Amino acid sequence: MKNNPNAVWEVYDLTTDLGEQNNLAAQHPEFIPQFEAIVKREHRPSHLQEWEFVDPKFEVKK
Repeated sequence: MKNNPNAVWEVYDLTTDLGEQNNLAAQHPEFIPQFEAIVKREHRPSHLQEWEFVDPKFEVKK
């Protein structure tokens, strides 16, 4: 996310796919709005500009 804020969510079943080889996001699109809501709700702004890439309040250096 830091390198590509527009990256799509990936979903893995880590009980059977520890190597994250099988992205299940297409089979479970209902998870994506839930993930977005969690990130929006739980995000706390960073005091370090380089770490602030979720809804930044200032211009992020690239």
